[in-house]
Formats: sequence, C-alpha cells, structure tokens
Amino acid sequence: MVVAAIILSIFVGARPLSVAEVATVLADPSARHSEIGEIVWGQRLPRTILGICVGAAMALAGATIQGHTRNALADPSILGVSSGAAFAVVLVVFAFGNTSIYAQVAAALVGAVVASVIVFSISALSGGLSASTTLILAGAAMTALFTALTTAMILRNRASLNQLRFWNSGALSSVEPSILAVVAPILFAGAVIALSSAPALNALAIGPDTAQSLGINVPRSRVMGLVAVTLLAGGATCVAGPLAFLGLLAPHAIRALTGPDYRWVLPAAPLAGAGFVLLADVVGRRVIAPAELNAGIVLAAIGAPVFIALVRRRGLIEV
Repeated sequence: MVVAAIILSIFVGARPLSVAEVATVLADPSARHSEIGEIVWGQRLPRTILGICVGAAMALAGATIQGHTRNALADPSILGVSSGAAFAVVLVVFAFGNTSIYAQVAAALVGAVVASVIVFSISALSGGLSASTTLILAGAAMTALFTALTTAMILRNRASLNQLRFWNSGALSSVEPSILAVVAPILFAGAVIALSSAPALNALAIGPDTAQSLGINVPRSRVMGLVAVTLLAGGATCVAGPLAFLGLLAPHAIRALTGPDYRWVLPAAPLAGAGFVLLADVVGRRVIAPAELNAGIVLAAIGAPVFIALVRRRGLIEV
C-alpha cells in the first residue's frame, strides 16, 4: 500500500504526469529546472516525504498510546495531545510573535506533554489509566478546549488566518520542507523509544500487576511511553497540523493483519500511517479539483465512522 501511495502522490495532482515525464526528470539532473522538474522535485517529492514522516509518526504514536492505556479508542487527536500541540504553536506565534521554527517545535512538544499529563491525571484520579470512559471523555474535553482557544487566536489575526486555517486542519501543501530537518531528529528519537517498548506493551496488555511480576517497571514504562508519544505527536503536529484519527486508523488496520502482538504492530503501524496520509492527500487533490481538500479533512471523514464503530464494539475498548 505504501509503495502505491508514493507513486500516486508523485503522479496525481492538478497537473497529471506520465511515467515518461517523471522518469526523465528523475534521471536527468538538468531537467530539474523545467516545468515538470519543478513540479516533481520542488513540490511533490518534498510533499510525499513529509507525508511519509508525519503519517508514520502519528500512527506509531497512536499504537503506543493504545498499548500504554490498554484502550483501543486512544489516539493523539482524540486524547487532546495533537490539539494541545497545535494550541501551543499558535500561542507562540501570535501571542508572543515568535516565528522561529525551533520555537514552534519546542512549543508543540510542551503543548503535547501538558495535554497528555492533564488527560492522564484526570483518568488516574477517576480509576486509573485503564478507565476507558474517563480517559476518552477527558480527552474529548481537552480537545474541545484547546481547539476553541486555537481558533479564537487565529481569528484575531486576519493577516495570518488564510495560512493557518489550512495548517490547523491538517495540510501538507503549505509546509516548508526545511522544517523537517529540525523535526526529523525528534521523530527519530520518539520512534526509537516507542519501538523499544514492544515487550513491555505485550506484558501490560495482560495487566499492570502481571507485567510487574514479569519484571516490567510499569511506572518507568508509562513515563517512557509518554515521552515517545509527546515526541512523535508533537513533532508531527508541528509539521502538518492536527491529523485526526490517523493514530486510530493505522494501528487497527495493522492488527487486522498481524494480531495484537506489539512486536508486529509497532513496526508495521508507521507503514500504514504513511500510506493513509499519502492516499488522503491524493484524494484531497482530486475530489474538488482544481482546488484541494486538506489531508486532515479526508482522514477525519474516514476516521469518524471508524471511531463510532469501535465505540459500539465495547469489547475492543481494552486491548
């Protein structure tokens, strides 16, 4: 699926490209400055790479947070992590006037961790991390709060409204590729931490007490999981804005193929996430052509029915 999504991302757009045109541009460096070269090298390849990185990060964050909360409905966008990161970025830009990429990335990470701590603290005070209903309700409340505050700030700055309304709905089209150089090490660190947690997540799936008896340091594992989700979701949100339901869709699609073993789910979820983002971006380019529909909107349209279906299947709330 990922390979097909990459091919479609390069070939499909307002200006459809043939195989011969793309092959010529890729093979001949001098053709980069032609019209086709600018489309391929200047627009679609960077956009595809951004989509792969963001999709992989959000999917891995979703799989990780589902494992640590033992909640199949957990997702960075549903639990307020993405909206907290988005709110912090907008706050830094418009309240303090700081447009530095480094400041925005730092703000996204702080916003993500603050939102995570608030949501998990509410859940813990109401029965622990496995209290599924409390966790989802707390996440929904924080998402609504941060989204409202973000929208209020954006609306107060008309000059930047047009730019940020695309970013806040999850877009790849208006992203500066240079931001990836700053965010990539953060996403890599988060991925390493998340992937290394597979044995602990398999033990936690049985129950915290059982995991503890198997030698798992549960509090330390929870903290490392929070760090991984913060780095992955915060970094991805800073790049492309909130991508709703991606962290929910990708892990469940992978579980349908591999089962619940996190040794398979964690490495495979990023591939599914990258494919979902690229396909959503391609659909967004064509559904209202010549205009574009943001990938985040397409993902939300797909993810909302999936979320409702999962809610109705009560047996899937804890995994």
